[in-house]
Amino acid sequence: MSFKRIFISLLLLAEFSSVSHAQYQWHIVHPNAIDTFYYYFDRISCFGNNYVAAGAKFNYDPTPNQYLVAHSTDAGMTWNYVPLPRSLSVAPYYFYGAQQIDSLHGIVTGSPSIIFYSNDGWATAMHDSIFYDDAGSAGEHPSREYRFCSFANDTEGAVSGYSCGLEWTNKAGRTWSVFDSMIDKGYARVRSDGEGKFCAFVAQPDPLADLDMILTTTNYWQTIDTSRIQYVGPLHDSTWIYQYFFGKGDTIYSLGSPGSAIDTSDPTLSISPDLGQHWSLVLSVPNKIKYPTMAGYRTDTIVIWNTDTGGTMVMSTDHGNSWIVMNVSAPSISSGTSSYRITDISFGENGKIV
Repeated sequence: MSFKRIFISLLLLAEFSSVSHAQYQWHIVHPNAIDTFYYYFDRISCFGNNYVAAGAKFNYDPTPNQYLVAHSTDAGMTWNYVPLPRSLSVAPYYFYGAQQIDSLHGIVTGSPSIIFYSNDGWATAMHDSIFYDDAGSAGEHPSREYRFCSFANDTEGAVSGYSCGLEWTNKAGRTWSVFDSMIDKGYARVRSDGEGKFCAFVAQPDPLADLDMILTTTNYWQTIDTSRIQYVGPLHDSTWIYQYFFGKGDTIYSLGSPGSAIDTSDPTLSISPDLGQHWSLVLSVPNKIKYPTMAGYRTDTIVIWNTDTGGTMVMSTDHGNSWIVMNVSAPSISSGTSSYRITDISFGENGKIV
């Protein structure tokens, strides 16, 4: 983990402003440096004024990084830190998912084999390292990468990833059930709706099919419905798909780039009201970026940013029909640079973007 990567990391808060040319003003709610320590956060999630961020802190002495969860109950004004248990003989942690479920419950996921869960407002963090076969020898990189997590409430949730399959719980994360442990399928985003209802994206390993699938259940995976995402209509065969993500009900979105020139094409957003069976017209996203990544979705708000160039975000509050371009200027970065990488986004109370 390099100096440059850590040094420019910080948490930003966007608040609505009446300024006509800048709809949002940005403020630092967690600095990148406190005393002699520097902080790097991979993931952020908000539930009202409860914020949780997963990452690490370090200094320049020969002491190891300390991996931690930072938690705030007052919208980032003050923070508490929960150190995460760490073996010095394994590869560094990297966090891919986080969800602050309610004021007491939260989960962070990642690699190697990370599922940390809290039911006491992050006073403590629990890690089921035995069941998930955490790395135990020097240089070992286990294949499990839990990239996505979704909890409907404090008991029902699921985790998935490209190399770990799909697992779910209705025991508040204390025990997990393996739906599919196969690593040859590309499990992507997962959604938990409660009362035994789950949805999961999966890319099949059959290269001849050229179809992605959505698996759904209403009874804790006892029976399964399958929808195939057909590349027809606006999603023609030459469309490069960056990411699917869930909207309300059976609505899903597809963020892609038409044609084969993915380095130069404007990204587009397509909408399906029926889990991929039919698609709306393509909606253009109004800035040329090479590799767009979905940052956040809540109710009707969609935020997209580019992982390669920090400082620019686009937002829509009407399902992608119109867009606002936001230049995210980070104040008081002591290194003097205005360029940085945005790794995650979440929504707090009163329209705040974190």
